[in-house]
Amino acid sequence: MKLRVAGLDPSERSTGLVVLQFQLKRPPAVWLKRAIQITHATGLERAAIQAAELGEVLDEARPDLLMIEDYAFVHRKTIQGAIETGTCFRLKCRQLEVPFITVPPLQLKKFVRGKGSGDKADMAAAVLTKWGFRDDCDDIVDAYALALMGLALKGVDFDLSERQQEAVDGLVY
Repeated sequence: MKLRVAGLDPSERSTGLVVLQFQLKRPPAVWLKRAIQITHATGLERAAIQAAELGEVLDEARPDLLMIEDYAFVHRKTIQGAIETGTCFRLKCRQLEVPFITVPPLQLKKFVRGKGSGDKADMAAAVLTKWGFRDDCDDIVDAYALALMGLALKGVDFDLSERQQEAVDGLVY
């Protein structure tokens, strides 16, 4: 059974993308992990370039579901870039007919840490402890956790805690 789920932690400057593939009786395999970083463009042009790169990966990976971390507390100076990036990503998914759902940041934290709080370092430590995954890029760590959450949503049994299952059950799919 080929079940692939992708996680996407979008931001204007660095977007983490992880594609996991389900494996029977083993932890999911990391099919791909990538940080999409565009430094040669700004604004909507940067968002469009990021979306094109995302599209290339999605077209090759053909995930059954893409989990996108939703907007967090965005400062008024960066809200425009966040919306441009998020919109371009969502439009690319629609264009490629890749189903996606958005995950509120607090819900992702509840899935990873058992509570809706914690900074990037707390999240990375929890992901390492729970699932043995480590990466130097925080965006990739979050994308990994999003992909795991998506596998759980698709019915893969991870021996989730009650709090983790609540976080998954709270998603609208």
